[in-house]
Amino acid sequence: MVRFAARVAGWVSVFMIAVPWINPDGRAQTLPIDCLSFQMEWDYHFDTGWKVANPSGPSDFVSVDINATRNGQQILGICGAFFEAQPGGQIGELLIAPDNLALDPSGATPDPSRAVTRVVHPIGLPGIFCEDLIAFDVPDVTLDSSGHHVVMKMEPGDSSVWVGADTDYSYRHSWYSADGFATKGKLFSGNFLLGTVTGPVTPGTLWARGSSTIDLNETEELCFIFLGERTLQPFMLFVTNCKKQLKAPAAPFVWFTGTNPIDDAGHSQLFELVWPCDFFTGGFCLAAVYLALNGQINVSNHLSVNVSTHPSCYPQCWGQRDDGLQDGSIWKVQNPSGSGDWFNVHHGSPPSFVHTLTSVEIGTWNFCGQSASFAEVGLYDNDSALDPCGFTPMLPALAADTLTQVPGGQMQWGYPATVYDCPDLIASPSIDYHASVRHLPLGFLG
Repeated sequence: MVRFAARVAGWVSVFMIAVPWINPDGRAQTLPIDCLSFQMEWDYHFDTGWKVANPSGPSDFVSVDINATRNGQQILGICGAFFEAQPGGQIGELLIAPDNLALDPSGATPDPSRAVTRVVHPIGLPGIFCEDLIAFDVPDVTLDSSGHHVVMKMEPGDSSVWVGADTDYSYRHSWYSADGFATKGKLFSGNFLLGTVTGPVTPGTLWARGSSTIDLNETEELCFIFLGERTLQPFMLFVTNCKKQLKAPAAPFVWFTGTNPIDDAGHSQLFELVWPCDFFTGGFCLAAVYLALNGQINVSNHLSVNVSTHPSCYPQCWGQRDDGLQDGSIWKVQNPSGSGDWFNVHHGSPPSFVHTLTSVEIGTWNFCGQSASFAEVGLYDNDSALDPCGFTPMLPALAADTLTQVPGGQMQWGYPATVYDCPDLIASPSIDYHASVRHLPLGFLG
């Protein structure tokens, strides 16, 4: 039973939150989909691209009636699927507008002149046919109790950009107009692929994919959103033990929520979050520590991150070649040990998510009545010159522990086991690693 302890490199992207503010001249970037919660009005299926006219007229609009389904929710962006026939096309505007009940008491026609949030010429079209949803940043807004529409204005004269459409069946939520909805909207025979991107409503909320709990594979990026109490909101991200106890800063710097109306993506930042192998088992929590409006230091909710381990990891450790359980027999080269007795596990080169090699963990038995130690436990390169098959480590050690004492009478049947703390090594994909142990002469550890 031998395995490496390693620091595994996780990634966290931060996307700041803006305050509600209509900015008709703003240019929105696309939002990364990993941290977002999409809400659509249909079973998503991209059948075709659609335009009111080709090229687009001066007042060509399409809309999706979301009724009151988003009331009370924080809207971070507008999402959609688009067909761009050739690079260089533009969307005229994306906006959320209330029902124009004076014109159309049925609520099927929006009033773009009273948009609660909008963006002009959003940036981020794929330049190709794209079935996947794209999320565009808009000034954040919490919708009131009235009915609303997600609206797209076609860029006048454009022949490139087509809105995605599902034409299999009509849910009677999609409408279009060639006069800017100055008259009642016309019912589309299918469903336009336009929807909303939602976020937290309560200030001081840390959120990922629409929840305070997220499941990740070790190699995935973690993308979260923090909603502060004010436009310029300083905060720091901390790793916690999930029990309201802060353990360590996740990153040694302070962020701010945005100072511009459109900044969910504009103020994004990517950093590497590194945690030791024995820091948690299966997951961890994050919390934002921020300066509240009353001048006090507050702590957000805890975002629980459940990490599913890579097949070669157990848990969060790289290099385990066994099943983690003692099968009933204790092994030594000979008993008592000789001066040249070694045992070794060949682990190979680490995968890309392993950042630092920190120690070797061994299920160790001590048959003495007092504490004892191995002569050396360490990390070694492969001696390919001596053994081209790769079964032999190269001496001396890259890093080794010679001090760890094992208590008398210790018997370990599985992990966690005794950790032999070597000097940390930056993991290298070019090194073929071994974990090796040298016995003391006349030693009694197994």
